[in-house]
Amino acid sequence: MKIKDRRINEIVAFIAGFAVLVIEILGVHLLAPWFGASTIIWSQQIGLILLAMALGGWAGGALSKRETGLRKYVKNILIVSGLFTGFLSVGLSVFAAWIVPEELTLDMAAGVFQIGSLVSSALFFMPPVFALAMLSPLLVELEVRGGATPGESAGRLGAIGTLGSLIGVMFATYLAIPFFGVDKTLIALGFLLLLFSYPLIAASFSLCYWIPFSVLMPALKEPNMPKDGYLISSLESPYQKIRVVEFPKEGGVRWLQTNEGLDSYQSVWNPNSDWPGGYYDLFSLLPVYANHGLSTIGLKSSYGILGYGGGSAVYPLSKTIKGDDWSIIGVELDSSVVTTSERLLPVSPENKSKVKVYTEIDARSSLPFLPDGMDGFIVDTYARQFELPLHLSTVEFFNDVFQKLKVGGALCFNIGSSAKGIESSVLSNVAKTVIEVFGEDQVRLHRVPRSRNWVLVARREMALPSLQDLAETMPAGLPIEVGAACLPYEVVEGKDLLVEGSQLLTDLKNPLNINQLQEWREGIWH
Repeated sequence: MKIKDRRINEIVAFIAGFAVLVIEILGVHLLAPWFGASTIIWSQQIGLILLAMALGGWAGGALSKRETGLRKYVKNILIVSGLFTGFLSVGLSVFAAWIVPEELTLDMAAGVFQIGSLVSSALFFMPPVFALAMLSPLLVELEVRGGATPGESAGRLGAIGTLGSLIGVMFATYLAIPFFGVDKTLIALGFLLLLFSYPLIAASFSLCYWIPFSVLMPALKEPNMPKDGYLISSLESPYQKIRVVEFPKEGGVRWLQTNEGLDSYQSVWNPNSDWPGGYYDLFSLLPVYANHGLSTIGLKSSYGILGYGGGSAVYPLSKTIKGDDWSIIGVELDSSVVTTSERLLPVSPENKSKVKVYTEIDARSSLPFLPDGMDGFIVDTYARQFELPLHLSTVEFFNDVFQKLKVGGALCFNIGSSAKGIESSVLSNVAKTVIEVFGEDQVRLHRVPRSRNWVLVARREMALPSLQDLAETMPAGLPIEVGAACLPYEVVEGKDLLVEGSQLLTDLKNPLNINQLQEWREGIWH
């Protein structure tokens, strides 16, 4: 075999391996603004990509039996995959806007998202990966016909393709998403694939790539915008799509949204009120629980917010913390969320001076580095919007939190669930797990009025105050929703949280994703 042909084969194998992993990684980021990026959606994407690779390898092997024209097949496959890749972003956006109904609420949308993401992955990401997977057996056959041995050729080209995949993963994560953007990267990748087919065709089609980007892309519908919302900022971080939406009809209220959007938000800012509203206001109960029955006069207090977001929980906390000597430690994995919020959803200067935020560190990983004897923790984390992170819902995690609290210190744990009661396996399993660590008399669940959220409260080694004592201890001026969430019919006590059939969640066995999926499916039929 000529050295030139050998090098061409190696370059094509490298580019194909590189392209497959870039498409797989960026594909989830394309899906996320429309359908979310839950673990289930990641699994669908990975599964369909692997299926496409298996089918493509099979088809390529069958095609390699042809006696002539294999080099032409390689070039044509590069053309097809290049064209498809270049138009992925436009095609998916148009399709997703068509199948996702307008004015859908997040709890209603969960099932639609599961089906929509599966169909979208099959239609838009499987075809180019299928085509690229055909290349490997064709390249091996070309080398064998040129005099190389099958084992050496398959091993060498396979290694080069795998190296390309490795570099593709790193490129997509550390360069493409934060610096170039998903759309531009896919357009450039499509052009690159064309470039290694026929240079003249690549030059001819290069203009076609800039048509969708410069003309069609600005006209495409912004994914899952809430009703009456006005987009004021949008960016992509290595973790997710982040945007800030303003509501002029509500006096300029702003939402920080990631990925799905719709009627859901990760932080909220109201220029006309210091109270953010929703489940955030219930975090004002944390100091009340943590200080009940304890003398805190003259003592410094400290609280942690795991899942800091834009800092919406800071003001509710500050309103019920006794004294002026207090501090808050926030932990937020995505630094872009914090910087965007500081600019567009600012915390008041007097509160900001008491807050220290750590970014680019996971909530659980941060716990060993936080001070001992903390007064309370807010855990307001999620895994791609719909799910509770598995590693932040286990016995081991809650034990880590327990050890960091002072005696009497409290935990507020936000749970998103559309369930109407504790019969939900999501709620009952989390509750059973927290009770395992804190004890039955130290756990209580509050339903947030007019919301799909529940706030679970737990206290270290001290019983919770009765609802009557809680009402008498709460300071004046709290939003009415906070008081409503403390009414008996909105509260489930620890003894009633232990539902038959509930499961303990551990690091080694955690069915929470399946529980969540079952809940979404039930929501479709109801």
